[in-house]
Amino acid sequence: MLQQLHDSGHVPQQPSRTDGEYLNLVQQFPQKKAYQRLLITHQQLCFSQTPASRSLFEECQQAYQQINQG
Repeated sequence: MLQQLHDSGHVPQQPSRTDGEYLNLVQQFPQKKAYQRLLITHQQLCFSQTPASRSLFEECQQAYQQINQG
């Protein structure tokens, strides 16, 4: 998703950007809820005790599909 944002020219990739910074940058996009779902899930899985589950995977998969259709 971040690579797609970069390749499209919408949000140039910067290694120092945090999930929170990306959340702010995607607020302008029509599919902002889908971006929020993916970024928040990434944050939860990497920095908390949130377990990965099938339902979480399905939510993320749906969000990714919404982004690609948009």
